[in-house]
Amino acid sequence: MNTRRIQDFVVKGKEIFVGLEDSKKTWKLAVRCDRMVIRQASMEA
Repeated sequence: MNTRRIQDFVVKGKEIFVGLEDSKKTWKLAVRCDRMVIRQASMEA
């Protein structure tokens, strides 16, 4: 996983997509831009 900050990827005029998957045990979050995963996180529900 790329450890650079999200600010390194945000460029004016680009679309950013945020996805959230929730289940009984975990929550997962993904941030994408230009078909590239910028950040992923997971935590217990």
